[in-house]
Amino acid sequence: MRILQIIAGLDIGGAHGGAERCGLELARRLAHQHSVEVCAFWQRDTLAEREWVAQLQMDGIPLFFATPVGCTRCQATYLQGIRAINEHFQTGLATFDIAHSHFQLGSLVALLLRFSKTARYALRTAHVTLEWGPGFFNSIYRMLLNGWLFPLLLDAETGVSQAVVDRLRRHAGARLAHRQPRLIYNALPQEIAIYRIDRRQSAQPAWWGNITIGSIGRLTTQKDYACLLDAFAMLQPKMPGAHLLLVGEGNQRPFLEEKARRAGIAGQVTFLGQHNDILALMGQMDVFVLPSLWEGLPTVVLECMGSGVPVIASDIPGTRELISHGVTGWLFPARQPARLAEIILYVLHHPVEVRQVTQVAASQLERFSLTHAVDEYQKLYTELTQRIP
Repeated sequence: MRILQIIAGLDIGGAHGGAERCGLELARRLAHQHSVEVCAFWQRDTLAEREWVAQLQMDGIPLFFATPVGCTRCQATYLQGIRAINEHFQTGLATFDIAHSHFQLGSLVALLLRFSKTARYALRTAHVTLEWGPGFFNSIYRMLLNGWLFPLLLDAETGVSQAVVDRLRRHAGARLAHRQPRLIYNALPQEIAIYRIDRRQSAQPAWWGNITIGSIGRLTTQKDYACLLDAFAMLQPKMPGAHLLLVGEGNQRPFLEEKARRAGIAGQVTFLGQHNDILALMGQMDVFVLPSLWEGLPTVVLECMGSGVPVIASDIPGTRELISHGVTGWLFPARQPARLAEIILYVLHHPVEVRQVTQVAASQLERFSLTHAVDEYQKLYTELTQRIP
């Protein structure tokens, strides 16, 4: 098959995250058996992007950027990007069996390619429960595009967690078309063995503390790192030697840095920015916290589970499919820093329970393997291409 994976961009860990990583890893695995290309909408010219460009070149996977470096996110550049994609793939040199989108605007692109006969079939994967994010206009997009257009016109929809699939099933268009979205779990980006570093034998970086609480992700409203900073400030009188490590970039970084300064904890908080060796950083953490307001199926939690790092996460749909409280990790009510602080203290004071929980968590990872996800997508692609017209 000829397959096009459509993603928002390659700045993984900065402007982009798990959805884009999923599309890239899927493309790399599928390229072993199929002809695969990647279309990335936004070009940013960051280090992470350049590394992924080099990786795709090594894998022999063609890549096309829809917008030039420096384009801002506005309606005009959306339309320019869509026009550029249409012109690029209308050369007669590229006709795809499958156009597979991993973000909302990309789903419009997939539909355009199908209607222009550049792709035979178009489908999308929904990666979060709250697509488009909060806000009035975004709710209109969800109602019109996600609620009606996508389920009625796309050939298939998939969700990365049961919570996402349940949301897709409730859409009016899906009920009208009698469409059943398919559950294909988000997967570990690579096969991860237990990777826990012995801190006593490892070099201690400059931001080292007696206890390291960490988180990895984009610094955006969705991740609610303000809640984590509030919880960490509450812990300071009881844990004066603790350190908070935040790995990732995003538009909320200036706000969060100022918040840490005003709370008097700036000296105990490190904003590390984007980083390549995520597994090594996880190994330095005593506990990992994900305080998100909404998710699909966070791969960073899967990575922690595979790395033997205890996870505390907000009790939200999607995440709770990975974390069972006191069994594979710990959950706290979203937006409640006081409760988060209590659970962090509990976890750090119960090392025997932590060892048991992390062992159980690691044993649950088989169903989230990338091999399984690729097999499921290939089955779906085959079903679509073998449909009787």
